[in-house]
Amino acid sequence: MINNVFGKVYDIRVMYTHVSELNSDGDSTGKAILIPNEFIFTHAIINYTKGTGFIWDSIAVHLTYKSDWKKSIKTIERIVQDYYDKNIKKEVESTFKGSFKGYEKIKARIVAHERGITIKVRYLVSFEKANDIKDELMMIILEKLKKEEVVFGKVENVS
Repeated sequence: MINNVFGKVYDIRVMYTHVSELNSDGDSTGKAILIPNEFIFTHAIINYTKGTGFIWDSIAVHLTYKSDWKKSIKTIERIVQDYYDKNIKKEVESTFKGSFKGYEKIKARIVAHERGITIKVRYLVSFEKANDIKDELMMIILEKLKKEEVVFGKVENVS
């Protein structure tokens, strides 16, 4: 991220760095941004892929207090853990060669709000695959919680 522009660098020239803009979800907007190179020398830059290309991503599910939220926490942790173990873990282990021991256990974080709770899980994932994996995981979670008759909260009422 450079000057609040989130994107992927696709070309660096003498005068400008060319960036393909990404929205807050990491999807391309189709815009090409030219950033003067002098700006790069005088301002902070956040590089999400320098080094490994892995980021910490998260999924948040909003539930009402009427839901069996304790069961939902276990269900979400199990779904994400199973998915991580089958689809992500091997790539993380080969990239970090054991330096991320202890981070492979998925643990939910719970936040209470006036109208319900938010269950949030974090997992390490390749930046390039993050959106597709989040979509896939969210569909699995929603299907499973729907079968368990969980009452979802209103997202607009949660901060």
